[in-house]
Amino acid sequence: MYKRQAQHTAVFDTIAAVVAALVIIPACFSYGLDVGAGPSLLFVTLPTILQDIPLGRLFAVILYVAMIFAGVSSLQNMFEAVAESLLHKFPKLSRAAVLGILCVLCLGFGLLMEPISKWGPWMDLVSIYIIPIGATLGAVSWFYIMKKDDLLAAVNTGSRRHRGAFWYGVGRYVYVPLAVILCCVALFMNVAF
Repeated sequence: MYKRQAQHTAVFDTIAAVVAALVIIPACFSYGLDVGAGPSLLFVTLPTILQDIPLGRLFAVILYVAMIFAGVSSLQNMFEAVAESLLHKFPKLSRAAVLGILCVLCLGFGLLMEPISKWGPWMDLVSIYIIPIGATLGAVSWFYIMKKDDLLAAVNTGSRRHRGAFWYGVGRYVYVPLAVILCCVALFMNVAF
């Protein structure tokens, strides 16, 4: 059941990103707006575009309701990993207490970063530097530091379809170099992914 949910999440997330790119990027060029505007694309650029199309307000409502669901589901996925780590480290805490603590912390940070002038630079820092560096470090540690047998055992745990030498080769010789290249592009050209 969880595997199917994870696959659905990956597929729908990818479809949403591709569709958003196919809509937002051409619209930015046609309206003369900055394509690299970051998070403001959603809150500044899209309202500009939606006000000029028929039923734009309806599409705006649908879009922002969908964004609320996307945000909540993403937050749930992020909370799950942190909550499980905390429950493993502190077994006496209840799941409700851990989730309550995480909610209070995130709400506090969110309220402090509410104006776009405060969270815009933070999001740029995260999307331009932290995410690419983290992905690259993760890729290098998986395919060059971790032993091959240990990695394959961890990846294949609970899986019906086992990954083997081909998957490992693609990860080591395709994924890692691409992650390093994209990290360099992000760092040296200030491009957010």
